[in-house]
Amino acid sequence: MRKINSKNALFIKLGGNGEWESKCIQDSTLRLGYHDIPHHLCKSANWEKARDAFPPDADQGSVTRHINQIRQFYEEPETTLWITFFSDRLWWCFAKTEVTQLPDKSKVRLVKGQWQDIDINGIPLIKGRLSGKLLAVQSFQGTICSVKEKEYLLHKINGTSEPHIAAAQIAIEQLVFSLIPIIQNLHPKD
Repeated sequence: MRKINSKNALFIKLGGNGEWESKCIQDSTLRLGYHDIPHHLCKSANWEKARDAFPPDADQGSVTRHINQIRQFYEEPETTLWITFFSDRLWWCFAKTEVTQLPDKSKVRLVKGQWQDIDINGIPLIKGRLSGKLLAVQSFQGTICSVKEKEYLLHKINGTSEPHIAAAQIAIEQLVFSLIPIIQNLHPKD
């Protein structure tokens, strides 16, 4: 697999309480609810009209946050890296741009290829081996949000180390190498 790069990385919750996670990963899809927001308005990028689908007394700040998430789902390019968490693993993919509506009025984007739960070297991306800073994205209360730890995420997917970790590993190796002659010169009683 070739090196993964992306200017943007987004986390997506696949259904309330993860109800769509397994199906989306199996079917190679991203899925968004917002059943009451008309698909034709979103497809035509008529976001002001889409706002009208929310109750008139709804908090406008909240409506804006919801519209922004829907808009990201519809407008993010194929170069956007999408992630989610399922079965104690990090899953990642890129998605095609076309959005279709299912009979239940949820919206779907097809994944390019399939969801991956391994790095480019085939090593599983197990949650227990990931930074708490990256895992914190799971607590996001909405559906879609930017991944603040994008550089760390890309290093994990690419099977590389962040520069400060690589420098520390080199320093440890140099320390061990330097200690060998010192230890060899020790007398048994030392």
